[in-house]
Amino acid sequence: REVNKLIDKGVLACTPYCEHFLIGLPEIRAMEGELAGWFRQGKDLNPHFAKEDEKDLAPLVTRGAPGLNGKQREGVLAALRHKISLITGGAGAGKTYSISAITAICLEQNLRVEMAAPTGKAARRIEQLVGRKASTIHRLLGFNGKIFALGPDKILNTDVLIIDETSMLDVRLAWRLFRAIDLNHTAVVLVGDHNQLPPVGAGNLLRDLVRTQALPTVILDHIVRQAGVLKENCMAILKGEVRHTSKPSEIPQTPRAWYLVDKYTDPVDVRGSLQRM
Repeated sequence: REVNKLIDKGVLACTPYCEHFLIGLPEIRAMEGELAGWFRQGKDLNPHFAKEDEKDLAPLVTRGAPGLNGKQREGVLAALRHKISLITGGAGAGKTYSISAITAICLEQNLRVEMAAPTGKAARRIEQLVGRKASTIHRLLGFNGKIFALGPDKILNTDVLIIDETSMLDVRLAWRLFRAIDLNHTAVVLVGDHNQLPPVGAGNLLRDLVRTQALPTVILDHIVRQAGVLKENCMAILKGEVRHTSKPSEIPQTPRAWYLVDKYTDPVDVRGSLQRM
């Protein structure tokens, strides 16, 4: 009853979705609506490669990034082909190499490329790995602690925008970002790992985009970089594989990378087993 009163007063918004009712803040609901409108343009042609068809882009990718595997190549082609594209995958799946390939190909075509991430640490990492300047999204949008310099009246001046660690991107920041982009001039590439924890703020943007396939999406599911046996087992779990307990560590009195324990059904017994490990 109290929730209904808040909805009637406009304090909360209620939206029907798949036989359910979603309740949230009206401003977040409005931002989600605008984001959905921008994402509907994602499958449109990249304004900078609109004249080339698939057979023209393929040799461009082969020449600019010959070391790509099949999925990486698919992701790079999607980035060159569409206004907004999404590349996702776990650690060691080759996301950074894909970013480097997209950047190199676009620079070869004399296009301006900007790279950004939600946090300073993520921005520095992609900057070091790709070898080009990257910034936080806040800095990219000219945030001074109170207001954003860029917005509908002053858009971002770049041809290609690559956003890394999109799993940390919440609804508010995504809305701020896209309202400063002219999709008729700037192509956007979102990169991240949809199996990471959701952002602190409202929304679960990356996972929702992967689930709904609202954008041209490529999932990198092949590990190309040594990320450790624990990471390999995590990838196996995501594929539905259950592996046996890992081999003993070479270091004495060191726990194994993972354990398969399937004899417990009670949560208390499970917790006790973990504590003994």
